[in-house]
Amino acid sequence: MTRARCYALALLVGVCCMGPAQAFAQYGPAPRPGYGPGGPDCPIESSDPMTAAPWYGTGDDGVEPSINRFGPQARINSWFLRAEYLHWNIDSPGNVMLGAPVQDVSDPTQPFEIFAVNNTTPIAFGAVPTTKDIRLNDTSGIQVTGGVELIDGGRIEISAFMLGRKQSGITLPLGAQVDTALLPGGSGIAGAGPFVPLVAVTSTLTNGQIGDNLLLYNVSYKAVMTSQLWGGEINYLADQDATEIWQFLPLGGFRYLNLTERFTQYGLFDDQFVTSPPINTQIESLAINNLWGGQIGFRGQFVSKYLEFGATPKVLFLGDSAVSSVYAARLRSSADPTVSSTDMTTKFTFGGDLNGFVNINLSPSFSIRGGYTILWINQVTRPHRDIVYDDHGPAAPAGIGQQFVFHDIFIHGFNFGCEFRF
Repeated sequence: MTRARCYALALLVGVCCMGPAQAFAQYGPAPRPGYGPGGPDCPIESSDPMTAAPWYGTGDDGVEPSINRFGPQARINSWFLRAEYLHWNIDSPGNVMLGAPVQDVSDPTQPFEIFAVNNTTPIAFGAVPTTKDIRLNDTSGIQVTGGVELIDGGRIEISAFMLGRKQSGITLPLGAQVDTALLPGGSGIAGAGPFVPLVAVTSTLTNGQIGDNLLLYNVSYKAVMTSQLWGGEINYLADQDATEIWQFLPLGGFRYLNLTERFTQYGLFDDQFVTSPPINTQIESLAINNLWGGQIGFRGQFVSKYLEFGATPKVLFLGDSAVSSVYAARLRSSADPTVSSTDMTTKFTFGGDLNGFVNINLSPSFSIRGGYTILWINQVTRPHRDIVYDDHGPAAPAGIGQQFVFHDIFIHGFNFGCEFRF
């Protein structure tokens, strides 16, 4: 290799070392004194260095004759990092009765008189609780999103979020004395009695059949539900008119969601006619939904120097690997053991996700962002619906059964945050 080519090669290596961008072979250097036309070391055809033909290397150098590349090739044009505060609402449990139907009672969630076996005198007045007053709104969380724009076109975005654990419950005031004379069918004379305590009721089936088996709580009753949602996704967005003000970016990717919820009931019954410790009953149900699968959609957006806005709708195709576990402790008496049951299943489901956003660009590298997210999933299981209130009689262990009940869930809320671009 001639000395001039050695200098050119050294110059190219130096340029490659200055940054990550891919380097290309440049024009040959101008002849230095002593190496010009007719020089002993580097004879060239033209005597005018300004009119010398561009030099691209030759096949003798072991590289392509047209372009020489040195150093690692950069694939990333730019990247961003976004952090957002989430204020979302998870579907509340709705109005679900926490018990089984009761024979000869049309609506057990409304207060009714309770009688002892083979007795026409009422001993209590109560109702089966429901979940209608449990709310899972106003749940806070955080979401972090990072993305890169590729030199060859398209972009990759990775996002993860987590909502804080939300807890909501009900506590019923019990123990007050109710004048049965003022109830439907009573004498209507105030104070005539008899007086019976106000109670909460867990009604159960009897060997799978509707009956009048009632578990009473005359001291206290409380039901608590906790819910937590987290997940992540990765998407590839293809460039489609990405240089225009109005942009359309088709996308495809993978998503994972985890919805874990627990529902617990606490009931305390103190028998005033028997000298024994109060019965502290606990019924608990746990439901875990592991949702995983692919998604497709697009992002439509308006992009200008100071303002960006748009929407990203997606269709989700998910598998739900669900776990449901139910147990009961001291169900009928303090001597009853803890009895539990657990089951697992995988079910196909689908859903939709829509995110609308507005970016205000305060500088080329920093923006503030606001938006709204709507997430709907067709099939999930939730703990308050997975309980089977069934009693198999004194000869069987006192327990509560487990089942899978799948239905849809709706999650929505605001996003607020900022974005850094590099």
